[in-house]
Amino acid sequence: MAQFDVYAPANGTALVVDIQSDVLDGLATRAVIPLVPLQAAPKPIIRLNPMMDVNGIAHSLMTDWMSAVPKSVLGQPVTNLAAHRDSIVSAVDMLVTGI
Repeated sequence: MAQFDVYAPANGTALVVDIQSDVLDGLATRAVIPLVPLQAAPKPIIRLNPMMDVNGIAHSLMTDWMSAVPKSVLGQPVTNLAAHRDSIVSAVDMLVTGI
């Protein structure tokens, strides 16, 4: 598992992006943020919910819906959003610190 990998969990929920540091790969869970197609997402707060293109479809990063899930539900990654690292980390900073 790699930080910023995107998964389509087996339970059929929305795509999620793994934001957890690879240093903590030994844990049984991963910190993830759902990715919701832009047309189905609530009105975004731009810095908190940046837009990400996933396989040609615009998604909103729902940082305020962040959670931990068992690694076993994630399966194989469908893509990686490491190119959006700064936006993702900035969104988490906004959620945690408000700045």
